[in-house]
Amino acid sequence: MKNNLLKSIFITGFLSVAGNCMAQDGTLDVSFGSGGIVQTISAHEAFDMAIQSDGKIVVAGSINMGNYDIAVARYNTNGTLDNTFGTSGIANVDFNGGNDDASAVLIQPDGKIVVVGRAQNSSNNNSDLAVVRLNTNGTLDNTFATNGKFKLDVDGYAFDYALDAELQSDGKIVVVAMAGTDMFSKNAVLRLNTNGTLDNSFDGDGILKAFSFASFNISSLHSLTIQPDGKILIAGSKNNNFAVARLNTDGSLDNSYGTSGVYSGTDMSTISRIYLQSDGKLLATYSHATQTSIIVVRLNSNGTMDTGFGTSGKVSTSLGTPSTYDFALDLAIQPNGKIVVAGSSYSTTTISDFVLARYNSNGTIDNTFGATSNGTVITSVAPTAEDRGKAIKLQADGKIVVAGSNCSGSCDFVLLRYQNTDGVSGIPESNSKNNIKLFPNPNRGEFILEVTEPGIIEITDFTGRIISSHETKVGVNRLSENIPAGIYFIHDKINNAIQKLIIQ
Repeated sequence: MKNNLLKSIFITGFLSVAGNCMAQDGTLDVSFGSGGIVQTISAHEAFDMAIQSDGKIVVAGSINMGNYDIAVARYNTNGTLDNTFGTSGIANVDFNGGNDDASAVLIQPDGKIVVVGRAQNSSNNNSDLAVVRLNTNGTLDNTFATNGKFKLDVDGYAFDYALDAELQSDGKIVVVAMAGTDMFSKNAVLRLNTNGTLDNSFDGDGILKAFSFASFNISSLHSLTIQPDGKILIAGSKNNNFAVARLNTDGSLDNSYGTSGVYSGTDMSTISRIYLQSDGKLLATYSHATQTSIIVVRLNSNGTMDTGFGTSGKVSTSLGTPSTYDFALDLAIQPNGKIVVAGSSYSTTTISDFVLARYNSNGTIDNTFGATSNGTVITSVAPTAEDRGKAIKLQADGKIVVAGSNCSGSCDFVLLRYQNTDGVSGIPESNSKNNIKLFPNPNRGEFILEVTEPGIIEITDFTGRIISSHETKVGVNRLSENIPAGIYFIHDKINNAIQKLIIQ
């Protein structure tokens, strides 16, 4: 009914954070764990993190069970372990009795948890790439692959290791992996169906083997992201330097991107992370053992450097502290376009601290961030140990969560949460050019968009991740989204307006 039409969108923020509004962005949130820090001794090293629609935090890595197993821990919103998950909040998965670990974790729209990594053979120490799917309570999902576990030995290679994964809009899982005689010799991209079988529509057999950037000395794949049109962006190194390639939906190289399908930079890179902005531009951060600064680059949608970002598309930030090695390993994009990166700063080869930095959308450092208002934050969990920042995510209330490890001999899972009111207040309001009317709102995933001119809209979550993309026609457009309850955003690409979408 027209009486149910919402004539304005909810831009008032989240009232639940009102008590924290005076806290400086980038300071630890003392309501989380102990003074903003959670340390889980029973787990080992953490590598990636995801946040569920209910705000619970899922961390993936390894746990010492005599040999190392894949470990997935789930935390409540206050930082305590969620005892409804796994055993006392931690689920562990063993493949072959060897050392297994996880490198990336995803949350499906139905709440199931996908983890990728490696499964080591205890007999010969060779490793296979591994994918695991867990039910919402942490048990193995027996509808996926073989009793919840997918394992692949690529052409008999000794070193296969899945490093990153993304979900397509149809639920299929795309994975990038090392696959060769050692960690740098060859790589693979594979796609799994929703039941954990290889998708034969991708490169003929579900796996693009021996992938390499052309004319390479050492080529490796680290991360990926998927465009709304289904094309796949994969990042790694070419001639030891940061590089990105774009694949068509069938796994073939998209020659319209960069130069013959590849962008190749000039900075050495051993680890990288990439994310798409809502406008199709690609943000990346990467690291190498010779780096003494945080690096962020932005590429246009055609694979060229975005000269409007930083200096000719690149930002390099020195922390100004005695350092042997500074780097960022992950980044998050706020709804207002600001960029937050997380990593580590090493004062010696064995002592490091967690690092955060925030940038404005044009790549300049955001001096409103951090207690010292210089755009960077350094946090020490243990002064004489290695604090390793690995993953960063934004909560629905804008707060920043960083996952990583504290290592001194052995390692522990570490979570840190920081205040970030700008992550909420920066949501652009619907403007006078907005041609979209949304109702009902809130809804249960079925809603109507009434538009006055045709266009394209994207639905994103609070981190800026694109959930879906739709062409809209003039008049009534009925849409259905099978996504978890939570706060999402509808981005009108034509008029650059944003509306809040509330799924109950």
